Amino acid sequence: MDTTPDIHHDLARVGVLKKGLLRGQPSNRSLASTVGTSPTTIGEWLRGRALPRELGLLLEMLTLVRAEATHRNLLDTPAEVGAGETVGALLDPDRWRASWETEHGERVRVGQEAADRERSRRALENAARSWPAAPKASPCARSPAGSG
Repeated sequence: MDTTPDIHHDLARVGVLKKGLLRGQPSNRSLASTVGTSPTTIGEWLRGRALPRELGLLLEMLTLVRAEATHRNLLDTPAEVGAGETVGALLDPDRWRASWETEHGERVRVGQEAADRERSRRALENAARSWPAAPKASPCARSPAGSG
């Protein structure tokens, strides 16, 4: 069973944390202004529906959320009810770098597999075009002696 944290799920957890313990702060508008994107895009990230195109954008947004959690003295608070993980652990930049690398590696692997399949398909098509057509059997042809 794969126990690797899913970056989309974890981003949604940050969104829940921001709405709950952080009382909506920093605002999506504030995050968007600093990161250089739209509040809607920030919302998509924090629902786990999309990822930033660059790790730096993600880390910049998370740094602002972590600063708010630090300001509110919440880093040692459980990130979720009944969770053993703290807010500080959820917002740890090293965790996000590792998650990003895992996600990036998976995307590269899936892309490579798709490219390999496409190359194989083309090779088979090219080979099929170069094969001579099979001779058509004459309806009057007899089977070789002794075979039937």
